[in-house]
Amino acid sequence: MQRAAVLQLDICNFTGMSQTMDALELANMVHDLFSHFDDAVRRWGLFKMDTVGDAYILQASNYPPSHFDDMVQLGKELICITKRFNIAGVELSLRVGISFGSAAGAVIGVHRAFYCVYGDTTNTAARMCKAARPNQIMCSENFASAILVFQPSKVICRHEGSMLIKGKGE
Repeated sequence: MQRAAVLQLDICNFTGMSQTMDALELANMVHDLFSHFDDAVRRWGLFKMDTVGDAYILQASNYPPSHFDDMVQLGKELICITKRFNIAGVELSLRVGISFGSAAGAVIGVHRAFYCVYGDTTNTAARMCKAARPNQIMCSENFASAILVFQPSKVICRHEGSMLIKGKGE
C-alpha cells in the first residue's frame, strides 16, 4: 500500500447548467475547460486519474515531497483557469478537495480497462470537494499534517473549525 495525495474538483452549479444548457454546448464547454486543466496538470508533473461528469480527479505520490505544494498551486491555477469561462455572463467556479493517505492504484477490468486509485484517501478528497465553498481548496487534516512535515514553509493551511463531513464525522 502506498501513500498518495488525491485532488478532486467539481464545477459549481453544474447540475443547474445541465438543466438549462444545450447538451452539446455543455459538453463542448467541459471539453474546453478540462483540456486547459490537462495542460496545467502536465506542466505540474501530476497525474490525471479520471473525469466523471463535471468531476476531475488527479493523484500524486508523496515523492518528491514538492508534490504537496504542487498540488495546492495547481488547484489555485485551475480555479483561475475556470474563472476565465462564463456561461451567459456568469463566471464559472470550482470546489476543490485534497486528501493524503494510504491508497492503492490498479488497472481495472480487461474490456475498456482504466486506472483507478482506491482507498479512503480518494473518498475523503471527494468529501472535501463537496464541503468546499466556491473557489476554495479544502484539504483534509491528513493533507495539512503532511504539508507540515514535507513542506512547512511552502503552504499554509488554515483551520476553519469543525464541520460535519458525510461518512467521516466531525
